[in-house]
Formats: sequence, C-alpha cells, structure tokens
Amino acid sequence: MTTTTHPPMFKGWYDLEGAQTWMQGIEHIFRVMVTSDDQNVRLATHMLADEVEFWWANAKRRLEVCGAVVS
Repeated sequence: MTTTTHPPMFKGWYDLEGAQTWMQGIEHIFRVMVTSDDQNVRLATHMLADEVEFWWANAKRRLEVCGAVVS
C-alpha cells in the first residue's frame, strides 16, 4: 500500500511498467499532500535508488550547468 509514510522506491532498470506504477504512487501522495512543485521534486527524487538515482544526480547537474531551474 502506498501512503505518505511509505512512498514507493524506484530503481530504474529500463522498466516502463514499473516507472508508470511508481509515478502513479508518487502522484497519489502529491494529491494528498499540499506541497509546492519544488517539494514534489525533492520528495520524488528522494525515492530514487540504485542506477536511476545516479542518473538523476548527473542529469540535474547538467541541467543546472546550462542554467535550467530544476523544480
């Protein structure tokens, strides 16, 4: 069961169905919580693990170097 106290983790591994299920779980939490987009990004990226966590850290750095605001 997905709750705000147990949000789902996502580990990547080229799993489209798993990614969609994870997004649905995270979006369910966002609908319950009153949070800003910035807080949503921080919560969602906190729930990344393994290879996708490293991918996000690299992608975020590249975006910020180019001047993008990640929110």
